[in-house]
Amino acid sequence: MNKKKLWKKLLAGLTAGIVAVSALSINVNVLAAESDGTSNTDNLLINSFLNPDDTSGLMARYWFPDAGAGYDSDGDGRGDYIYMVEDMINEFIEAGFGGVELTMLADNADYYDVGGSELASKIGWGTEAWSNIIAAAVDTANQYKEKTGQEFIVDVTITAHWPMIINTIDPNDDNQQQELSYTYQKLTAADLGLTRAARNDVYLDLPAMKTKDESNTDTNRSTFIFTDKLVSTVAAKVASVDQKGNPVLDYDSIVNLTDYAKKTEAYSAGIPNPDWTFMKLVDDGDGYYEWEYYTAEQAQAQLGVKLLTEPVALDPNDPGRYLDDATITVKKSTFSSTVTIVYADGTTTSFETGGPAGNQGIGETWFPANTAVTVTEKDGKTYYSTEGVDPNLILVVNADYFGEKRIAETGIMADTQYEYYVNGNKMKEALGEEVLAGLDSDDNIEAGDYVLVNTYRRGTGQVASGGENITMEGKTYAIDYFNSDGANEVLRYWNENILPYVYTREDGSTTTVQAALEENGGTIFEDSIELSHTGQLWSKNLLDNFASYNGYSIAPYASLIAGLSYNDTTAANRINEDYSQTLSYQYTHEHNAVISDWAKGFGYSYRAQGHGLSAVDAGDSALAADIPESDNGSDGNGTRTIAGAVNLNPDQHYMSMEALTFGTGFSETPAWYYCLNTLNRYYSEGVNRVILHGTPFKKSYTDYDKQWPGWTFMSFMAWNSRQTWWDDVVIFTDYIARVQGILQDGTAKIPVAILKDAANSNLSASELMSNEQDMVGKGYTYNILTKGMIESEYAATTTNEDGKTVLSSEASDSG
Repeated sequence: MNKKKLWKKLLAGLTAGIVAVSALSINVNVLAAESDGTSNTDNLLINSFLNPDDTSGLMARYWFPDAGAGYDSDGDGRGDYIYMVEDMINEFIEAGFGGVELTMLADNADYYDVGGSELASKIGWGTEAWSNIIAAAVDTANQYKEKTGQEFIVDVTITAHWPMIINTIDPNDDNQQQELSYTYQKLTAADLGLTRAARNDVYLDLPAMKTKDESNTDTNRSTFIFTDKLVSTVAAKVASVDQKGNPVLDYDSIVNLTDYAKKTEAYSAGIPNPDWTFMKLVDDGDGYYEWEYYTAEQAQAQLGVKLLTEPVALDPNDPGRYLDDATITVKKSTFSSTVTIVYADGTTTSFETGGPAGNQGIGETWFPANTAVTVTEKDGKTYYSTEGVDPNLILVVNADYFGEKRIAETGIMADTQYEYYVNGNKMKEALGEEVLAGLDSDDNIEAGDYVLVNTYRRGTGQVASGGENITMEGKTYAIDYFNSDGANEVLRYWNENILPYVYTREDGSTTTVQAALEENGGTIFEDSIELSHTGQLWSKNLLDNFASYNGYSIAPYASLIAGLSYNDTTAANRINEDYSQTLSYQYTHEHNAVISDWAKGFGYSYRAQGHGLSAVDAGDSALAADIPESDNGSDGNGTRTIAGAVNLNPDQHYMSMEALTFGTGFSETPAWYYCLNTLNRYYSEGVNRVILHGTPFKKSYTDYDKQWPGWTFMSFMAWNSRQTWWDDVVIFTDYIARVQGILQDGTAKIPVAILKDAANSNLSASELMSNEQDMVGKGYTYNILTKGMIESEYAATTTNEDGKTVLSSEASDSG
């Protein structure tokens, strides 16, 4: 059945089932799904409380700053301090935990600063050292089970940090996450040879060149010349011009010219030579481009531009004056940096800069390293300024971060940016005589004019979200989340490098990572999808998938998705909704399903925080994971949305929660009272498995942050033996295991479902109705439903044996 028809049919059938607060007296069980398919008897729940399964136990995220513990520097076949990993796993088991989740977060670490790409090749994510850590943790848990029969689950995060990142792609690779960019240009009589004899091809304007990749930490960014690839080009009439001077286009006037577009080489792009300091693209005036390259010395001699290789302090009372007697230090942290300036008179100033703090003080009290400035000498004083620096001059920064191996494999400036053009005669035929007659040669864009609108796609260039270090040799980039080739970049790396790795136990016997995982049966975890992008999300296969899914081409309307305005808001809203549904489809079918099927190949499940994509239906993404997970950002109604998917889908047993990330009492030394108070609230929202955030490994490879009691991930919690209460933590873990045992084995009975507007199906923790808490206070629990849930294969309005309307064919008697 057509999904849109099903949506309407289900809405009609759910009139009595979707309960508003004003109709709370209606006794309807909308969602009532068995957690595991067993009958819900008193004996079962009593047993779940008295003897909870091992897998009902508390879990913790287990952070590593690097893979140093698994690095075998002496060649004896064992990691230098792999025993610490094994010891900590045993400590967790003895403390009553049910499992851990292994993840590398290279924060509060300096290995990339110390050893760059070469050291990352030894102790970064995905190295033999990291495979050694995975195998040691999983095998230790397996060995314990063989001896005692007690299970201990070891989950593994699919890549370092988040979103999924890998070093086998760069921003010009189609499998890097794509975004849209666009240009528009007035179509004139001169363009089409209407004012002269010549009939020229019409060249399409390219977007402004993107020359740097993206990172929360500015010092991790590298110069890289991006390519823009044409998605579509259309001609459209200008309906009006907004206050900012941007055209509002007439929807009915669109003429699709994409099929007529051709391309020709324009200039080289990609990784610049690390030996260059500056580069500049020069147009010879005949449509041919050449790059000019400068060393620091050449730039200063020929262009009058100086490169600052270190941060410098400026006189706040004498603009631009360089203070050679002041001391300036810049200390990196995950999302910003701290700048401290000590002046000659002993006074000190300190402030945050970068990330959420913005570029504080730059040009007023300091300049960071890698700033291009002009230099002026006046009255024996030196002044620096960014004014007067050629805006077309590109500073080459951190090109060495790509590493010798990657540069050798990829090549210097090995990509090509194309120019695109449409034959003038073809364009005339497509536009028709009436349009051609109205074209003028004025450059000003006014209502009634025609413009060419050119939409392009390019890589986002996102290195990671968060992180002070680059986690792999040669730099990482976020994969395309809407294209199976993106996910397969990561899976291929696992298949070739991690799964076959041979781990040597202390007694000399061996196993592989894959064999250890097959015996353990945990989950592959994907952390939150925090994609950084300046344009709307796109994918190399979205054009084809959109046409297949919606029955029409989005090519003529790509600029609408990219951000241009049209005068038909009804049509625009429909296209945007179809675009969102297509992204949801691609995410669930070409990302989630691909990873889930792969993980099942070695006995693991796929657990994911599948939210964070504003265009993707949160219900769709929650249903697509084997185990959906919520986090602090979706606490409340966001969690109730994910719980709705679990209660609807009989194949999902767990509703997971990244627990206690931020809040009172969630410091490096957790306070049990605050922790339990919050965990109990999570349980009331539908969670039945929590994963504490988290516990750090004991040390970093370079001994960064080595002071007692050991390395920690920022100021987050440390659930391990460094705590004074660790000998008593079994009291805490025992409580959690018993509560989760009941929640996992029992039946969720949800009397109220709130249907979220179809156009607003992204995950949100905010209230949908003003009196939700009044409803909860009166004893009602509720889930949030999205369009994706209603249209899923699991949704079916039916009546149970008590005559009550339920929203799942698997729903049981509500009692």
